[in-house]
Amino acid sequence: EEALMVIDTKNGSVSELSLWGDFFEKDFPLREARFFAPGEDKDHLYTVCKSLVKIRISDGYVRVIPELREKLDNSGVNAICRLENGKLLFGATVSDLILFNTSDETYTKVFPNEVEFGDAKVKFLLPGNESSMVWVGTEKYGVLKINIRGSIEAQYSTQNSPALSNNHILSMMIDHNGLWIGTFGCGVIYLTSDNHLK
Repeated sequence: EEALMVIDTKNGSVSELSLWGDFFEKDFPLREARFFAPGEDKDHLYTVCKSLVKIRISDGYVRVIPELREKLDNSGVNAICRLENGKLLFGATVSDLILFNTSDETYTKVFPNEVEFGDAKVKFLLPGNESSMVWVGTEKYGVLKINIRGSIEAQYSTQNSPALSNNHILSMMIDHNGLWIGTFGCGVIYLTSDNHLK
């Protein structure tokens, strides 16, 4: 039986949510899921594997949304995040980044035309402090700061000043003074709000 562990953050209790549904893949569709994002209604949870997957929290019903399959990395983990406007952001590469409206299941590309770093494989997505800004951790190009209206505002990598210690980004977290950046094999770096690395 496939299930998710659910932790109640108010009292710390742990429960199991059994998952079921109408999907046609030979493997369970959440096998490669690592990132989850709540829907705008907070009644659903989304993840991306070979397809976009919608989970109803009340009973564990799983629905696969296959229309966006070609925009996802079928060989690995896909990042996803929920933005302040309620939309989901996900995609295998920077050029494939999709804004998905959970209320009507419509979508648009963040970059409808060719874009610098378009082939960058997305490893982590983190909404910024400004509503239209998102931090994108990549596998080879470091961290990109993008505007979801279709522009890349900044890049932080081993080639820039200040320089990262590694361009392969695994995780990121924002605090009130800057951005924590977890790299592959080279530790954690702190980018201050005034663009200094510590």
